[in-house]
Amino acid sequence: MKKIILLYIICSFYSLIVQAADNQIIDSLKFRLDRTVEPQKRVDILINLYDLSESTEHELPYAYQLYNEAKNIKDQFALATPLGTITSHLLEANRTDSLDYYLDYAENLLKGSAYDGLTDYYRMTSKARILQTAKREEIAKLCDKYNKELEARKKKETPFQTAERLFLSGIITYQLMSLSEKSDWSKGLPYWEEAWALAQSFPLMTRKNFSANLCVCLLPSYAYIKSNQKMINVANTYLSNLDRYYEQEEIKKRRPFINKDIPYAICYQQLITSDNIIGKEKAHEYYLRYCDFIYQKKGDSLLRNKTFFYDISCRHYLNRKDYENALAYKDSLIQLMETGGALTTTKTGHYKSRAAILAQWGKYKEACEAYEKAIKAQDSLIEKEYVGKVSEMRVKHDVDKLELANTTLLAEKRKTALYFALCLILITISISIYLYLNLKKVTHLQKELIRESARAQESENMKTAFINSMCHEIRTPLNAICGFSELMSDESLSKEEKRDFPNIIQGNTKILTSLMNDILEVANLDSSSNIFPMEDTDVTTICNTEMERLEANEKKPNIEYKLIMPEENLTIKTNARYFALMIRSLLDNANKFTEKGSITLESHVNTEKHEAVFSVTDTGCGIPKEKYEYIFQRFSKLDEFTQGTGLGLYICKIIAQRMDGHIYIDPEYTQGTKFVITIPVA
Repeated sequence: MKKIILLYIICSFYSLIVQAADNQIIDSLKFRLDRTVEPQKRVDILINLYDLSESTEHELPYAYQLYNEAKNIKDQFALATPLGTITSHLLEANRTDSLDYYLDYAENLLKGSAYDGLTDYYRMTSKARILQTAKREEIAKLCDKYNKELEARKKKETPFQTAERLFLSGIITYQLMSLSEKSDWSKGLPYWEEAWALAQSFPLMTRKNFSANLCVCLLPSYAYIKSNQKMINVANTYLSNLDRYYEQEEIKKRRPFINKDIPYAICYQQLITSDNIIGKEKAHEYYLRYCDFIYQKKGDSLLRNKTFFYDISCRHYLNRKDYENALAYKDSLIQLMETGGALTTTKTGHYKSRAAILAQWGKYKEACEAYEKAIKAQDSLIEKEYVGKVSEMRVKHDVDKLELANTTLLAEKRKTALYFALCLILITISISIYLYLNLKKVTHLQKELIRESARAQESENMKTAFINSMCHEIRTPLNAICGFSELMSDESLSKEEKRDFPNIIQGNTKILTSLMNDILEVANLDSSSNIFPMEDTDVTTICNTEMERLEANEKKPNIEYKLIMPEENLTIKTNARYFALMIRSLLDNANKFTEKGSITLESHVNTEKHEAVFSVTDTGCGIPKEKYEYIFQRFSKLDEFTQGTGLGLYICKIIAQRMDGHIYIDPEYTQGTKFVITIPVA
């Protein structure tokens, strides 16, 4: 695989040389394109410009222009031509959505034509490329994703999609295996062989493309398992497909500048360098076929620049231990370099390679001379670099001397200007510091003003809420007291009718008293933030007392009142008065919002957390989860029409905090509401 990648790089480099030679043709085609209006002729010119611009910065713009103009006239051949370049560009830019758009349109236009299945091929190569360039930690996730996608469409896939699935399954198998540091090509071989057999029935264009990818996988796989005959058969079939494709009249007519070298070179290079698998004679046979490919002018760029041809020839004859021919090709390569016929920066390396060939041949004297020449070339490069640096330093020194002389002449004038500038800078800095400090102070005052304004607004809002709440809550019992007091003095009413009036007045008086007590209690608690005085308290007795009080005074017929306490009396350090107030408030709250079911007061000790846990559970209407925090605020009520100040839970929260404890609503209880109090136990 490394050799194949290297071949791609070399061929891409050589294409730059070809581009320089074809500049005249390109200029002529550009001139014609600018003056051509007919869409079909423009598309034909763009195809030639696209082929001549391969591996240059102009390739991509021509690819998109060709695609768009071919799309307008629905030219299937022209539309299929730039798909490879567009796919590579959009993958590199990580624009998979755009890639799907281009391929989907092309698929609709090419369906049923000689280019049917080509879009499936590019989808296949895009997925394979993503897998091969993915980070190691992402490979397993991507493989699983592609496996699921391929299996999901398996029952309704086309033959092209079947070949795509088989090829990718082999790649996925190899990639997953590579994660365990074992590179066994044979694991993906069954998938690739099945895909290869299927691809030979495809239209020629699609067959050539699928075969190219499969050939890249099959040849090294067969080399890995040392299956020479299968390797030869696949190579021959692939070369035959290439010959048939490039011999098509449409290709010759519409793509006269297409670069045919790379696909042929990949296959021949793999076969020529696999002489240990297919045998030296068979490798030599393929080498001669490759020579014929070059000499019969089937190749393009390698015909004009034989650097790669000379290099592969040298390696081939060196493998055959034909040192004479190997040396001849190496000398030809070196001559190309020395005469400027080849662009390379590894001249020293070729000299050393020549010396190695001579040493293997047994010509040690000539080998030593070649090594000496390589060393001289290397020293020459070093010396040239050194001389260049010295010359550069001399020029720089002369420039520095001139600048120094000029600086000396201007020094006196600049000195005065410098002092003046320093004074201005100091003044500017002083003013800037003063303005900065002043601005900082003003900003701070503005923030304080905004903060105090917000506090004042909050206080005003709280005062308004308090007044509104008090007016409503106090007016109700006062109206009842006043109204029934007047009725009691009304002599037109009988004693029977007035019998319940004292109880009503007394009840509303209690409500009014409770409201005043809550307000006074909040004022008392808000005025201090200290922890309550704590002492050993029998909380079991307090809980019993509060539950008995609730049943005696506020008992409802459809409610069961439960008290679950430890068998032994629970004694903890707390404030008896405020603890009783907190329990009473929670029980009254539960009783107010529960019409049937049960109200349970329960306690236990959590020995792991060293805390006493108390809970009041009811089966009432419950509280929405989004209101859990809201109900612990001052004057907060879920139902504005319900009687009360909205201070009870706020008082409980303050009491719990002053006892160094915590109060909250259990979110897991859904049958009503469950309040939980935790108080530390020494």
